[in-house]
Amino acid sequence: MGLRISFWLFFVLLFTEVAPCQNKPMTVDEWHKHNATQKIYAFVGKKISMESYDPPKKDEYRVNKSGDSVKVKYIKFDQGFKLKYKVIQNIHNEIKTDTIEFIAFDHYGIPPFSKYEHVLLFMTKEKEQFVHCKYQYFGLYKTESGRWAGIYDKSKYRKTRIQPIQIDFLEDVSVTLNDYLKKHRYFLYPKKYFEHFPDKVVTSYGNYVEDLFIIKKEGVLRARGYFE
Repeated sequence: MGLRISFWLFFVLLFTEVAPCQNKPMTVDEWHKHNATQKIYAFVGKKISMESYDPPKKDEYRVNKSGDSVKVKYIKFDQGFKLKYKVIQNIHNEIKTDTIEFIAFDHYGIPPFSKYEHVLLFMTKEKEQFVHCKYQYFGLYKTESGRWAGIYDKSKYRKTRIQPIQIDFLEDVSVTLNDYLKKHRYFLYPKKYFEHFPDKVVTSYGNYVEDLFIIKKEGVLRARGYFE
């Protein structure tokens, strides 16, 4: 029973994108129906600014067993951030401005995509406000041909027909290994695609942004109901 409850909580946290704090989470059917009407925007961007963001709190009340009106307690699951990015290249649907402001939520703190100089991001739009598709991104690097590409990431290449190819990156692309990554290095970074060193791995394998978009489209974005 405890495992089942934990799984349901994980599901709610993973897929809640627009409203990270809900007293009555949407059912799976409601969630898919909502997402099916949303348009996905994908673009290559560069961070301009980032600041903390607290969504507006709307007081809600319920009637208890005694007939008294009781204020519903507000529970915050995620940290919110308001970000501004330069739009370098539209990949799917068009953002018609040079910059974009959007809201992002992350259960674990600062969004990891913000550490990359350039990144492929995925957005929806709610009432004229862009909202980041929770946890969905690829760090990007320039190639010798002038295109953008990301490196192979075993955790993201799931349920997709796209396979990593050799890429001529302008510079060596490496991943610094902490103690956890060192322990699991050969599982997370297969020797087929990565050259291993004591404190890092280096790769020349990945995919261009057009294929990275397909990986998300065929995988997690389809699972979330955005694509059939």
